[in-house]
Amino acid sequence: MIFDVTLYQICCNLIPHRPRKIPILPKFSSPKLLLHLGKLLKYLAGRNTLQHPYHLRNRIPWCKTQEDMYVIRCHSHLLNLKTIMLRHLQKYLLRFVPYIFSLNPFPIFRRPYQVIFCVVNGVCSSSDSHVVSYTTFFLSSTDAPFIPVHRTGFSGAILIKSEGDKALRYYEKKFDIFEPESFRVSQEEAAKAKDRLPNEIIEGLDFAIERVTDFARAQKKCIMEFEKEMLPGVWMGHRVIPVNSCGCYVPAGRYPCLTSAVMSVIPAKVAGVKRIVACSPPGREEDINPGILYTMHKMGVDEIYCFGGAQAIGTLAFGTESICPVDLIAGPGNQYVMEAKRQVFGTVGIDFLAGPSECLVIGDETAKANFIAADLLAQCEHDTNARGALVTTSESLAQATLQEIDHQLGERKTQEVARTSWENKGVVVVVESLEDAARYANEYAPEHLEIHTLNPRALLPLLQNYGSLFLGQNTAEVYADKVAGTNHILPTGAAARYTGGLWVGMFLKVVTHQEVDVKASLKLAKLTENQSTFEGMDAHRYAATVRLRSLKT
Repeated sequence: MIFDVTLYQICCNLIPHRPRKIPILPKFSSPKLLLHLGKLLKYLAGRNTLQHPYHLRNRIPWCKTQEDMYVIRCHSHLLNLKTIMLRHLQKYLLRFVPYIFSLNPFPIFRRPYQVIFCVVNGVCSSSDSHVVSYTTFFLSSTDAPFIPVHRTGFSGAILIKSEGDKALRYYEKKFDIFEPESFRVSQEEAAKAKDRLPNEIIEGLDFAIERVTDFARAQKKCIMEFEKEMLPGVWMGHRVIPVNSCGCYVPAGRYPCLTSAVMSVIPAKVAGVKRIVACSPPGREEDINPGILYTMHKMGVDEIYCFGGAQAIGTLAFGTESICPVDLIAGPGNQYVMEAKRQVFGTVGIDFLAGPSECLVIGDETAKANFIAADLLAQCEHDTNARGALVTTSESLAQATLQEIDHQLGERKTQEVARTSWENKGVVVVVESLEDAARYANEYAPEHLEIHTLNPRALLPLLQNYGSLFLGQNTAEVYADKVAGTNHILPTGAAARYTGGLWVGMFLKVVTHQEVDVKASLKLAKLTENQSTFEGMDAHRYAATVRLRSLKT
C-alpha cells in the first residue's frame, strides 16, 4: 500500500512569519517534533545562505559531524533536505505514522499554506509494520503541488511504473486540467503548427536549427574512435556509440522558449540516437505551443507527446502501456521536473540538474552600463529566482549599472518578475583587479559568464568554471539563448565546477575494447595471478592460472 505523507494538519498551525531564532528540535516522542521541523524548514527557506549552510553546525545539538549535517539545495524556493538526520528522526517518524500518513487512491500532495512535507518512502505492509527507508522534506514558497518521484517505486509519479497510463491521465487531469483522447501528437497535427506562425518566426527557427546543427556536428568531429597496440600483442581502443533512445523534455512555463526543443533534440539527432521522444506540457489551448511543435516536426522527432511536469519524467523513465521508456532524459524544467530527474537517475541517465537561470558579467572601466543592465535583466525576467551579478574593477561602472537597471526596469513589460529577481538575487561587486574578478567568477561558477573588458580574451586562461562564455560586449548572451548555435541548456547552482552544458557527447557512449594475443596473454596472466593471490581473490587467480596452463601446453 502506498501512502501520501503530509503535515497537512500540523502545517496549518505554523506561524505565518519567520521565527527570529532557529528552532531547536527537542528529543522527545511527540508530534510536536514535526511542528518544530516545519518551523525550522520555514526559517531556512527564507535565508539567502542556503547554498552554504554549514554555519548552522554546532547551533543544532545533534549536528556534530559532516555526516550529520544537512544536505541543502535551493531550487526556485524549493528546499530539499535530502538526508535530515535520518537515523535520528526515523525512530520519531515511525511513532507518528498515524499523525502524518493519510491514505489516498493516488498520493497527491496537499497544499497547506506554503509548506509541503513528505516522507518519500512511506510504506505500510499488511501486518501494519511501518517502514521509512528514505526521508525527504520539501518546502515551497508557492502553492504549486509537487509530485515526488523515487526510483524504488514508493511515491508520486512512480505510481506510473505500476499504474501506467491510468496514473499519467490522473496526474495530467489533476495538475494540467488536460484530458485528451491520446497524449501522442500525430505527424499531421504537428505539420499544421507551421500555419499558426508568422513567416519571420519560422525563418528564425529554421536559422536556429541550422546553427545548432552545424555546431553539434563540429563537436562530434572532435570525438574520435581509435585502436592502438599499447603493448606488443595487446590491442586497445574505444568506440563511440549513441544511446538507443532519449527523451527530450521541453518546458513551456511563463515564457515558452521556442528553441528549447532545438537545444536537446539536435544534439541527439547529430549523435545518431535511433529513437527520439519529445514532450511538452499543454498550454491554455490544450496543445503544445505552435513554435515548439513546429521545431519538433521540422527536426524529425520520432514521437511527440503533450504532457509535462514530474509525471512526464516518470513516464519517460518507466514507460506506460502505450509509451516505451527511454534510456536517457535531457532538457530543462522547473524545480519539480528537476527533482523528478534527480530521483529517476539510475533507472535512466540524465543530462544534469538545471535550476534558475544565472548570468555573471565581468566588466572594467571600458564596459557600457546599458549593455550590462540589459543582459542582466534578460536573465532576471526568466523567473523570480534567476540570479544576475556584476563584478567590476570600476566603482563608477557599478553605480552607473545600478542606475541603468532601475531605469530599464521601468520600461520592461516583464518588470514585475525581473524586479523581484534583481532585488532578491542581484549582486554588484567591486574588486581590485580583473584577476580578483576571475577568482570570484570561478567560485560563483555561473551558467552564463560575460566578459565586458578592453581585452576579453586575456581573461580566458584565468576562467575555469562556467556553463558558457561570452567574450566581448557585442556578444550578447541572448543570442545563444535563441539562435546563435551553442547550446543554452547549461549547468546552474555552481554545477559548472564539474560539468559543462548539454552537447552531442551527452548522447554518446565512449566504450572500450581490448584484444590480447598468446604471447601477451602469458605475461598478463602471470601478473594477474600474482596480484589476485595477494588479494585473496581466488576465482580471479584461477581465471588467469587456467590460461597459463593452457597456453604453456
